[in-house]
Amino acid sequence: NPLWFCGFDPGEIHEYLSKYSLSLIEDVGHEEFLERYIKPKGRDLTLMEIERIVLAEVK
Repeated sequence: NPLWFCGFDPGEIHEYLSKYSLSLIEDVGHEEFLERYIKPKGRDLTLMEIERIVLAEVK
């Protein structure tokens, strides 16, 4: 499976998603993602401080 790596300025993600008829639902940084989704599952996973997780839906 190919991986897709890219980078965005967090302030520009909404505009980028809009070009593809996507609406931003959630945009969280690495700490919040780890606390909300990874640690409660007991997984040992690390993220770099620059990583953000974005959830979007089709408009």
